[in-house]
Amino acid sequence: MLSLSGNEFARRREGKIVFREEPLRVRFEIGGLTTSDRHDLRATFDCSVRVAESSADRQMLAEVLMHDRDTLTRDDVIRHLSRKLTSAAGGFASARTAADLTGGGATRDGLLETLRQAADAAAFACGLIVMPPFAIDVESPSLQRDKLEAIQRARAEERAAEQVEHLRRAGELLRQFQSIRESSSGIAPGQVLEQVAPADRGSTLEALLLAASRAERQATLYAVAGPYLVRIDTASEQPALRLIALPPTLGPLRSVQPAIIDGTHLLLIGARAGVMALDPTAPPESARLFNAAPSESQLGFNRAILDERTIWASHGEYGLVGWNFDSGELVESAAGERPRAVRNLQLLGPRAMIYSSVGGAYLAVGNDPGAKVGTSSESDVNAIVLDASRAFVVQLDGTIATIDRSTRQVIDTTRRAGRICAAAALPWLGSIRLLLARDDGPLECVGPDDQLVTQYLSPHHGYKMVAASADLVAAVSGDRQRLILWRTWDGRKPLADLHITAQARHRIADIDFA
Repeated sequence: MLSLSGNEFARRREGKIVFREEPLRVRFEIGGLTTSDRHDLRATFDCSVRVAESSADRQMLAEVLMHDRDTLTRDDVIRHLSRKLTSAAGGFASARTAADLTGGGATRDGLLETLRQAADAAAFACGLIVMPPFAIDVESPSLQRDKLEAIQRARAEERAAEQVEHLRRAGELLRQFQSIRESSSGIAPGQVLEQVAPADRGSTLEALLLAASRAERQATLYAVAGPYLVRIDTASEQPALRLIALPPTLGPLRSVQPAIIDGTHLLLIGARAGVMALDPTAPPESARLFNAAPSESQLGFNRAILDERTIWASHGEYGLVGWNFDSGELVESAAGERPRAVRNLQLLGPRAMIYSSVGGAYLAVGNDPGAKVGTSSESDVNAIVLDASRAFVVQLDGTIATIDRSTRQVIDTTRRAGRICAAAALPWLGSIRLLLARDDGPLECVGPDDQLVTQYLSPHHGYKMVAASADLVAAVSGDRQRLILWRTWDGRKPLADLHITAQARHRIADIDFA
């Protein structure tokens, strides 16, 4: 006795053939079909097949299917019958649409019956019998693509319509908001926001940020890394980087800030051995170099500002250094009596500066050596942020002291939970909101005149630097290799996560908008 494997219909040995008595399930994959509306079509037809019982039918099976083989398998039967089924399915499909064939109903049932009849005829001619249950599955990849594209187009049109409507509502809200401020003698925007119902404040702020970003000139984001000034093009949804090699005379770059002199927009770029002033629209070789006294320090100038026609720059070891912008000569000052390690330099007014050093913040007016600001905390200062009338001293332990720029007095001190590792100003309707980066949480957006706190979310935390313009928020990751960007009005996910170090081969030293 010969035994058959699980997929064999018959086997020959020593002139004798053993036939399987029970049926086997077979599946026919039928492709290459085209419908009347020129869509491609694929069908899968399932049925059971067994060997006919009569000796004449079995003799016919042996002559037709086993004349050149000793074993008849499931695959052999499928190959033999498929030619007939493909021809029948092609004729049926060519006269019907893809939607009718894939949609079920009478048309699909008709295709099933056509395939059943074709299989039955082809099987009868070779000693086989086709048996139920019959099943069919029909799909059209091209029709599915068309449907998906139509859905995507519809969604894109809906999003575009929603954005247009959102912009229209945001514009109206901005006009109403400004009208309230004007009628209230220039009340701070945060105080107006406090009059909005608490449940609506978040959406109101989002709409106002969106409207303000459309109304103001878009700033350009710059970073410095090693010898490169990095310009980040944010006009498209996929921001691009442009590396600009600056003159190497002053050594590696440490900081970048915007400045305006004689109506010209400049970048003040701190380096290891001095500061350079560059018109970003001009060739890098045109940069003006302001050299510091020779030193062995590996630190650099961490910030530079322009006070009338004097450039002041802060250094982590040498304190404040100044240059006459016109002549390039070093400016004599009372720097010897000022703290030596200086950071976070800001200009409060003509010849009035505020900066941080060990143990707090200091105010310096004219040639005065500087007086320490009483902030109720001895923690290190991470940032000094300005708006039109105030300065905010942000300290590592969460203390935020508010200073009146005209009287130079501390007018308020608050303490936020958690450690603050970086801070910056988000421009907003002629005022600002504070961006606060924490060691263990998302980037927070806090209003100095309201209680609303929003967040900018990403997988990162512990940002080293933060900057913002009317339409973008930027933060540098804790390892100073990545630059994360958000739209100001959408903090739910980043607009982009750029690996600066992969292109510049240096870590990010500073960022700012100009």
